[in-house]
Amino acid sequence: MGNRNNDISEKTLNMLVDSVLNRHGVKLSRARISPREKQQLRRLINDLRRNVDALNRTQRS
Repeated sequence: MGNRNNDISEKTLNMLVDSVLNRHGVKLSRARISPREKQQLRRLINDLRRNVDALNRTQRS
């Protein structure tokens, strides 16, 4: 069940990020993202993932 929730959370997060990027006309290109920006994005996604997981845990309680 937990793996399914993680999969749903990841898909939801991906959809939200894609939506925001598209809304602002952002086109991702590997050549244009610096290693520093890539690391910042990874940290942001991990933080969001932890927040979603914490929210899911509190809702189950």
